[in-house]
Amino acid sequence: MKALKLTLIVPEMKVADVAFNLAAIRAALPAKDESVGQLVILPELALTGKTCGDLFFQPNLVDGAKEGLRILIEECHKHELWMVAGLPVRKDAALYNAAAVIGPEGLKLFSVEAQPKLPQFSGWERDSAVDELEFDGSLIMSGAELKFDLPDLTRLGVQVIVGSPCHLRQSDDHLLIINLHTQAAIAGQNPIPNWVFWLGNGAENLVVAGISAGPGESTTDWVASGKATITINHTVKAETRGLQFESELCQYEIAEDDEAAWECRDFPKPLLSPTPFIQSSDAEKQFAEVLDIQAAGLLKRLRHTKLDKVVLGNSGGADSAMALLVCLRAFKLSERPVENILAVSMPGPGSTADSYERSVALAKAAGVSVKTISVSEAVAVHLKDISHPEGLHDVTFENAQARERTQILMDLANQQRALVVGTGDLSEIALGWSTFNGDHMSMYNVNAGLPKTLLLRVLAWAGGELLGETGAAITEHIAKSTISPELVPGSGNKPAQSTEAILGPYLLHDFFLWHAIGQHLPPRGVFELAQVTFKDRFSSAEVLRVLRIFYQRFFGNQFKRSSSADGPQVTPISLSPRGGWAMPSDASAALWLKELEGLSD
Repeated sequence: MKALKLTLIVPEMKVADVAFNLAAIRAALPAKDESVGQLVILPELALTGKTCGDLFFQPNLVDGAKEGLRILIEECHKHELWMVAGLPVRKDAALYNAAAVIGPEGLKLFSVEAQPKLPQFSGWERDSAVDELEFDGSLIMSGAELKFDLPDLTRLGVQVIVGSPCHLRQSDDHLLIINLHTQAAIAGQNPIPNWVFWLGNGAENLVVAGISAGPGESTTDWVASGKATITINHTVKAETRGLQFESELCQYEIAEDDEAAWECRDFPKPLLSPTPFIQSSDAEKQFAEVLDIQAAGLLKRLRHTKLDKVVLGNSGGADSAMALLVCLRAFKLSERPVENILAVSMPGPGSTADSYERSVALAKAAGVSVKTISVSEAVAVHLKDISHPEGLHDVTFENAQARERTQILMDLANQQRALVVGTGDLSEIALGWSTFNGDHMSMYNVNAGLPKTLLLRVLAWAGGELLGETGAAITEHIAKSTISPELVPGSGNKPAQSTEAILGPYLLHDFFLWHAIGQHLPPRGVFELAQVTFKDRFSSAEVLRVLRIFYQRFFGNQFKRSSSADGPQVTPISLSPRGGWAMPSDASAALWLKELEGLSD
C-alpha cells in the first residue's frame, strides 16, 4: 500500500467571489504523483467563504459554488487525487454547510455540519439526519460526521467533520479525522485545538487534519486564522504559519509502518494568573501574534476598500500609540508607503505638553505623516453656540472635545480618501469608557479586541521591535504614563484626571472581564477568585468596590457596543455585537449587583 500524502491548502480567497476562489484552489493543487496516494483538504465553505452572511440566501452564490464543484471533480480526475472541499449545498428550501468528498472517479459523498453555529448567518439547516443530497441528477450519500474507508490509500478509517466538533465525545482507534472549521485567530492559541485532546483520549493511531480559512475572510469582527495542522496522537507533524493573504499549504506523508510517526506527547495546562490575557510561557510570541492579527484585520479592510491611506488620532496615550504601530506594521507588510499614515495630534483644553510631545515623537520615529490641529477654539465656539456655561467642566465639556476630534478625523479621511482607524481598546469597550459618537466611532478599530493590560505590554514590546531603541524608549514611556482622557484643564504638566482613579485599576477590570464574561463565573465566584489572586495587592473592599463598577458600567454601556465599529478579535473574548457578545442594550444589572450586596468586604 502506498504512503498517504495529506495536503492541506488554505487558498487565497475573496468573500463571495467563487471564480476567484476556484482559480486560487486550482493554482495551489499538487502535481500528479503516482508514487503516493494523495488527499487534498480545503477549508470550510472554501468556494464561497464562510462570512457571506445572508448572501447564502442568494441562488447565484450557491449555484456558483455548485459549478465550482463540477470543476473540482474534473481536477481530481485529472490529477488522480482525493479531495475534501467545503461549499454550501441546497436541497429544496434547506441549505447545508457541507464538505464534498471527491475521488478520482467523481463525487462520493457529502458530510454536513451537525450543529451549525455561524454568528453572521443562521440559515443553515439543522436537520443533520439528511441521508441524501442531489448533485447533477444523482443522489449522493450524505450525513453528519460520516465515516468511510479509502481502501486504496490507507488502512485508517476516515471521518469528515464540518464545523466545531466539540459535541463529540470519543474517537475510534485508527482513524483520520478531517475537520473543516473556520477559526478566529487568537494570540497565544495552541496550534492543537483543545477538542483534539479529549476526543483522542485513549485512542490509538489518531490522525487529525484540521484546517481554517485565512484572513481573506471578512475581518469585520475577527480574523480567520489560516491555520492548517496535521497531528498524530497529539503531536504536530505539519502546520501552516497562518494569517497569510496568499495561498499556503502544509503536507505530510503517513507511512503506516513508521512507528515514530505514532509517538505521543502531552501539553501542560496553564495556571491561574492575575493577568489572564497575557501568556507567561512565551509572552513575546503572543505579542507578535497580537500585532499580526491586528495588522491582518486592517490590511483586509484596506484591500477591500481599495484605500491606501489611513488617518488616526494621535493623543500620546497608549491606545493611539498602539493603533499607530499596528498601522505601521500593516503598511510595512504590504509594502505601502508609511507616509500614507496620517497621525493627527489634536490638543485641547485638558491636554498636557508631555502627551503632545510623546505623540509627535512617536509619529516622527515611525516616519509617518504628522498633523497638529488644536480643538480648543472650535470647542469653545460650539459650547458658546449651545449656551454652555463658560468654565463648567462637566460631561458636555468633555464630550464636545471627543466629538470635535472625531469630526476632524472623518473629514480628513474624506479629503484624503483614507480610512479612519479607531483606537479604543477592549477594556474601554467593556466599561463604556468612551464618548458616544466621539472616540467610540471609527471606520475600523484595530484595538477592539485588545484589553488594556495586554495592550500596554504589546505596546512596550512593539516599539522596540518596529522602531529600535528610539521607539522602545518612547513606547515604554507611554506605557508607564498615567492613563488619562485629558479632557479637563489641570495645573502644570500633570493631567487633572486619572482614569484608574475614576474606574479602578485596569488590572482588576481585565481580570473581571476574563472570568465574568469569558469564563461565565457569577459575581460571587469572580469576587472570591479575585480575593485570592490579589490578596497581596488589593484589599477585599477595593476588589468589591471595583467589581460593582464593572457590572454597573458593563450593563449600562451595552448601547455603545451595539453600535460599535468593526474591529478584529485578538483574545478569546469578543464584545462585538455582531459575532461576539450578544446582549440587549436595556438589560438590567440588578440581579448581579444584588449578589454583590451579600458579599463581605
